[in-house]
Amino acid sequence: MKPTWYKKAPVGFSILARPIGWPFVVCYVAFIVGEFILTRPTRGRPDQRDRGTFYAYMAVMAVSFSLNFGLYFSLPRSAGAWPRVGAGLVLALAAESLRVVGKRQLGRFFTMTVTIQQGHRLIQQGLYSRMRHPLYGALALFFLAWPLTIPSAKGAILGLFAGCGILLVTLWRISVEEEALSSAFGQEWESYARRTWRLLPWVY
Repeated sequence: MKPTWYKKAPVGFSILARPIGWPFVVCYVAFIVGEFILTRPTRGRPDQRDRGTFYAYMAVMAVSFSLNFGLYFSLPRSAGAWPRVGAGLVLALAAESLRVVGKRQLGRFFTMTVTIQQGHRLIQQGLYSRMRHPLYGALALFFLAWPLTIPSAKGAILGLFAGCGILLVTLWRISVEEEALSSAFGQEWESYARRTWRLLPWVY
């Protein structure tokens, strides 16, 4: 027998008690664990090379979190949602796993702002042997996949718009960072850029 609160609860609270609502929460927890426990967020020194992309990221991420949670808690589930929700879960967890691996491979050179540190080296091993920006690609993938785990199809579609906003900021950040890296590393960067892909091997 279902508890009384389950029958009377609003859409959002009742969805927490159903398996279809769990993947959304699992993705959120995975993001928090990956970004703040398994790795440490380091903002880096204020640097004019960042051109405000850090604040743009913070703004679109805040919108995405707020929108996705609002949609998750306010809209009823759609029929036949499991294939979409399952795909979103797998993609989001894969994206966050790539984030953790990529940040560890960067080590102390990972910062949340575009910054050239003292003694900075150009990392070209691991994920960076094929992709120049695996962290940005994984971040964009996470925020495009996470909305798919919203049980409501309408909510998933609306959540994707916020994910597209993060993708646009990501493309801007990449252009800003590549300009800074080219200026700092010159020929070494140009050689590295010629043999690697920006975000997705054999595509872009």
